[in-house]
Amino acid sequence: MVLVLVALGSSLATAQAATIKKVQVGLQVLGENPSKEMRSRISNSIQRVSEKVLLRQDLSKVKENKEYLEYTIQQVFDRVLVGYQVKRVVLQLGVNTVVNLDLVPQGQVVENVSLIIVSQNISPTLTRLIEKEKPNLEKVVKNALQGLPVDTMNWSQLALEPLLEKMIAKELPGFRAGIDFQWGKDTKIIMSLEPQAPLIRQVEVNISSSTLPKIFLQDWRKRAEKQAEIIQGLPVIFVQAHLPELNNALQREISSNPQVKKYGLVITPEIKLGEKSEINIGIDSNKYVLSLKGALSFGSSAPHEAEARIHLGAYFQPRQEVFLEPVFYPNPVKLEWNAGYSYQANKKNKVGLRYNFTETEQHAFWEHSLSKGTIKIDHNFHNEINELTYSHPLDEYSSISFTNNSKGENWFALNGDF
Repeated sequence: MVLVLVALGSSLATAQAATIKKVQVGLQVLGENPSKEMRSRISNSIQRVSEKVLLRQDLSKVKENKEYLEYTIQQVFDRVLVGYQVKRVVLQLGVNTVVNLDLVPQGQVVENVSLIIVSQNISPTLTRLIEKEKPNLEKVVKNALQGLPVDTMNWSQLALEPLLEKMIAKELPGFRAGIDFQWGKDTKIIMSLEPQAPLIRQVEVNISSSTLPKIFLQDWRKRAEKQAEIIQGLPVIFVQAHLPELNNALQREISSNPQVKKYGLVITPEIKLGEKSEINIGIDSNKYVLSLKGALSFGSSAPHEAEARIHLGAYFQPRQEVFLEPVFYPNPVKLEWNAGYSYQANKKNKVGLRYNFTETEQHAFWEHSLSKGTIKIDHNFHNEINELTYSHPLDEYSSISFTNNSKGENWFALNGDF
């Protein structure tokens, strides 16, 4: 039929007469209007065929055959536009010609549209995030399909797939979707999500505290590792887009421990994303300080072979602490008692005073945190000896340190932080 129209148009052409220079389409759909995308697809189809028939044709001859052209165009598009009946075609002829069509949906139309998202091997928390985006996608497909004749499924599906892919890229970045249409009065669209690289392949959990012993942090470690499992295997770009929600979920999970309120704990979670991601959590008390440490010293100048130290502190003002610090030495057996005051000047610097009741010695100290390790300077007022100690972490629980004093003595120590 389209070939008949084109052949008819060719027979109307002439080189001398006024010709049609532009063809436009006026489209009216009786009943529920199709979406902007579907309407555009219908109009473009009509436009392409109409231009082949009418463009550059002798205007006077087209006017002579107007009724026959209108009838033929109606018959052609009645067959081409599956799912619609072309009720009327009216040509507004001129140098700029308009082809007006009235369409009526035929047969069963789409009344309800439901979107089903299938996402395998994704945690319930992330599934909820994906489901949170579902209404936006569902709104698009409902607007696009509701009221369309079911018989239009072949060409309307072709128009809808690029639109859905664009929406998925916006709402679910990092995923590619396989889309399956189940057409009918109640149409279902099933989207199977597949994560795209780069993916989060490894998540390292780091728990740190300057006020609590490491053994006290194990419950938080388990909670953080549980959150780490949520994001493993997901697209980096998707997790990045939902980082605020994930940070909130992490905060809720680790803050649910009853000890948070009891000890006045401040939780500072941080997620660093990449193929190798990190979850870093700082847990500190604004009321108390407790640490359990041990050390084995190496070197003839070391004052003791081994020691175990307990630090018990309490904040009486923000960043200002008073503490008691018993130290046990096994060889020879000795127990020292220390008490003191410290002030946390900023995140990296702490200063303080310590009094050794056992040796009747007064000390002043300064501690400075580096990106890797710490530096500590201790001044003994009793014998005027200064000590400089650098500690370098080996892992979460151990470090190695080197100490040098103003007497020229130095030694190494293997330290444990429990």
